[in-house]
Amino acid sequence: MCNNIKFLSLKELDSKKEKDTRKHLLKLYKDSRDGWLYHSLKWLEFINCYEKTSSAGFLIKYSENNEIQGFLPLSIFENDEIKSISLNGEGIGWPIISNSVNESVEDQLLGALKKYAEKNYCDEIKISLRNPLVNQKDLIKRQKKVTSLEYKTSIQSNHFILFDNWEQKIRKRYSRYVRKYLDKFKISIIDSRQEL
Repeated sequence: MCNNIKFLSLKELDSKKEKDTRKHLLKLYKDSRDGWLYHSLKWLEFINCYEKTSSAGFLIKYSENNEIQGFLPLSIFENDEIKSISLNGEGIGWPIISNSVNESVEDQLLGALKKYAEKNYCDEIKISLRNPLVNQKDLIKRQKKVTSLEYKTSIQSNHFILFDNWEQKIRKRYSRYVRKYLDKFKISIIDSRQEL
């Protein structure tokens, strides 16, 4: 790839050789305001279990000194004769870059993503422009970037529920299902900030 950008698959990232890479990705992820569930290794591993998903991994931008400047998680998803860069048909996360570099690293990762998609004969790229911390100004800037690259974008709503009195915060017609089926489900929370 160009500009010191390399694709590392999940299998390669699990090797002992890439143990430090994994640690650096986790640090960037934790330090970034753009870090979100879709950037975590746990989420990518989950997505990779789906039979229509392949090539799950990370595009990683390195400096000339071989330091990680940014990364972008992705997978290839095939459904109904459409092959896309996505996470099971949903948008991949926005690139995460180090606080010590400028936005050109983000642009380089987005450009490399387009080349990766073309090389793998993908019909589309789906990318999520927003996480809970992205403001309107940044959202518009991101829309302009991806429009110039001809990406298909998604702006998704994010929902948060405070756990105090959560039963009162859902619709009445759904609360009966919660009461009826609650003992049949195991609810767990993934803290994706703990491990990439």
